[in-house]
Amino acid sequence: MDIILESHEVRLILSVGKENDWTGVTLERDGRSEFLGAEVLRIIAERLRNALTQPDSNLSDQMINGRKVKWILNLAEMHCSFYCALEDDNLRLFIQDGEGDLIHSFALNPKEVASWADDLSNLIKG
Repeated sequence: MDIILESHEVRLILSVGKENDWTGVTLERDGRSEFLGAEVLRIIAERLRNALTQPDSNLSDQMINGRKVKWILNLAEMHCSFYCALEDDNLRLFIQDGEGDLIHSFALNPKEVASWADDLSNLIKG
């Protein structure tokens, strides 16, 4: 089963497997797909939803592109990490590879944040 979180810039595809809800995460942008790694669906959904609904809590000392960011999630396999930061009315998500290099960043507008948060909340509820 695939769950698609879509914005005006990207699509995150959560591909849920049969064993322990092990879920692969793929980023689609500019006509390309990149596998980012995997984790249990509940962990992905809870951590990403919490970042969307409480983006200014628990900011770290880490800076990405001159912004103080909040750590969201590390994925297994490819070891990619997700971070977020508030940017005016938008929420910017950053994805780094296992070496700490930035793969991509993208902004979610308030409507997209609400939509993603609702979709993720529904996944958590089952």
